[in-house]
Amino acid sequence: RKGPALYPSGAQHVTQGHSKIWGSYFNLESKKWGYGCCKSVDRHSLCPLRNTIDEKSDFMEPLKTTQVTKKKKLGPTLPQAGIPEKLSLLDKLHSLQDHFEKLKTREEFKLGPEFVVHTLKHLLLTWSLEANKIDDTKSVGGTNKFDQKGAEEVASGVGKLVLLIENKKLNEKILKGLETIFKHVVAKRFLDANRLYFDLSIGREAWPIGVGECNTYEQGKMRGAKFRHNLVLHDEEYRHLVLQVKRLLGFAEQHYS
Repeated sequence: RKGPALYPSGAQHVTQGHSKIWGSYFNLESKKWGYGCCKSVDRHSLCPLRNTIDEKSDFMEPLKTTQVTKKKKLGPTLPQAGIPEKLSLLDKLHSLQDHFEKLKTREEFKLGPEFVVHTLKHLLLTWSLEANKIDDTKSVGGTNKFDQKGAEEVASGVGKLVLLIENKKLNEKILKGLETIFKHVVAKRFLDANRLYFDLSIGREAWPIGVGECNTYEQGKMRGAKFRHNLVLHDEEYRHLVLQVKRLLGFAEQHYS
C-alpha cells in the first residue's frame, strides 16, 4: 500500500511542483507520510527538485510562455523564522574566527557545498576584520566601499544563501557554479572567477529588444525562434543572493591581489 487512502492517486493531486503525490513515501524514523519524488514530509513544501536544470543548459531553461507578464518571485523562499537577523552571521563568525580565518582549497573538503559555505564565511569574516582595522586606525582619504556597513549588508544575503545550501534548497546548477567560481578565487584567478560569475548571473541571453508594437517573444514565435531565460537574471530572490557573491569577489580581488 503506497500512502494513506484519503489521498487518492492521480495527476490532479500532484501539487507544489512535486512529480509524486502526497502519501507516495513514508519515513520510518519520523513515522510521517511524504512525497516520493524528494522524500519531503512537509505537505505544503515546494519540491526542491523542481528547479533542476540539465547540465548542458548553462544556467538556462526554456521559456514556457510567449506572453509578456509581470515579473514574479519564483526563486527560493525561506520561512520568516529562518531568515537570519542582521549581523547575526557576523557575530557568529567573529566568535569562530579561528575556524574561518584561513582560505582553504576544495581538496580540504569532502563535499562541494561545505567548500562553498566555508569560502563565503571566510570572505565575509575577512571583510569585516579588515573594515575594523580601518575603523580603528581612523584612516582617511576617500570612501572605502569595503567598510563595515558593506559587510553588514552582504551578511544578510550570505546568511540566506548559507541556509539554502545547508538545507539543500539551492538550485544544483547554481551551487556547482559557485563551487567553480570559488576554486578560481582560492587560486587567485580573479579574471576567470569574474567571467564565470557573469555566465552564472547573466549567461548568454540576448537582450529583449522589441520592434514596433510586437515584443521580442511574439516576434520569435512568428519566426519559430526558441527563447530561453536565465534562472538568476529573471528571478529577484536568486539575483539578490548572487549579487552578494559579486561583492565578495570584488573584496577578494582587492584583498588577495
